[in-house]
Amino acid sequence: MKTEPRLLALGPLRHACHACGTCCQGWRVALVDQLERARIQRAARHLGIADPIVDGALRQRDDGRCVFLTDDRLCAIHATLGADQKPKVCQQFPRRATLAEDGYRVGLDPACTSTHRSWRAGPEVDPLPAMQEERRLPADVAASEQGLIRLTRAPGATIPFFVGHFIGDPRHLPALPPPFSARACTLLGALDLASVASLQGPDVASRVAHLVPRLPTLDPAAPPPLALTPEHDAFALEVVRRQLFLRLGDPAVPPFVQALLILLGVLAAAWSEPPTTATPPDPQRLPEALSAWARLVRAPRFWQRLLPDLARARWLVTGAST
Repeated sequence: MKTEPRLLALGPLRHACHACGTCCQGWRVALVDQLERARIQRAARHLGIADPIVDGALRQRDDGRCVFLTDDRLCAIHATLGADQKPKVCQQFPRRATLAEDGYRVGLDPACTSTHRSWRAGPEVDPLPAMQEERRLPADVAASEQGLIRLTRAPGATIPFFVGHFIGDPRHLPALPPPFSARACTLLGALDLASVASLQGPDVASRVAHLVPRLPTLDPAAPPPLALTPEHDAFALEVVRRQLFLRLGDPAVPPFVQALLILLGVLAAAWSEPPTTATPPDPQRLPEALSAWARLVRAPRFWQRLLPDLARARWLVTGAST
C-alpha cells in the first residue's frame, strides 16, 4: 500500500503581506492550465489590460513588473476581483513545498522582502496549498545538508558561530574568522551587483542599491568587523535555514554552496550599514537587502559571478587553491 510522504515544517509558519510589490516583478509567473489562462484573460478584459499573457506566463512590462501591478504596488486582479482570481502561484506565495527524500518540506520563501516583519510574531498561515517542486539529493549530500541545518538550530547559534563551525575554525568566536572575512571581501569587491540586480525589477534592485557603492571599497587586508543586532543575526540564520530546508535556488548548486551564497549576502548587507551611530541605520534595510539577495542568488547569472564552481567555494572555506 502506497503511503503519502510525511509533512515536515520549520515550526509555525508566520506571515503577513505588507504589499511591498517585490514578488510581482522579475519572476516568470507561469499559468498552470487553459482554465487559468482563460480566467486571467477575463480579468484583463475587465481591467482594460491588453495582451496579459506571453508564452504561457503573465506579461511583464519593460522594467520587469507584472502587467497587473498597479502604481501603488497592489495587484489589480486582487484589488478588483478578489484574491482567488489571481494565478495559483500568486495566491500561494511565499508558501513553498519541496518533495525531498524525507517527505514534503513546507515553509515560507525568505525571498519575500517583507517577511522579516512577521516571521516571529505574525499570524500563522496554513502551509498548504503551496508551490510544489521535487528535489531529491543523494544520501551523502542530504546528510551534509542536515548537518548545516542543525548548525543553524544549535543553542546560542549566531552567524559567526555558524561560519566558524561550518569552515572548521571556531577559534575566533564570537567574531568571524579573519581569513574567511578577507576572502569574502575579495569576492564581494569584484561583484558587479547593479547589473545583475536590475534583472529582477526596480523594487528588488532598490533593496540592494546601498550595497553597490560599498562592495568595491571592501579591503581584504582589513576586513570590517561583523556588527549584527541580535534580531538581524537571528533573521539571517533563519534565511540560511529556509534556503537549505526548502532547497531553494538553482538545483545545480549543492547545499554547502547555497549556504555560502547566503552568508556572502549577510556580510554584504552588514558591511554596508553605517559604521557609526552618527547615522542611525534603518532597521528594515538589512533584512530587506538579505531577502532580495536570497532571491538574486537563485539566478545563474548571479551565483556564477560569486562562486562559479566548487573550487572557488572551497577556496572561500579553506583558502586552498586547486
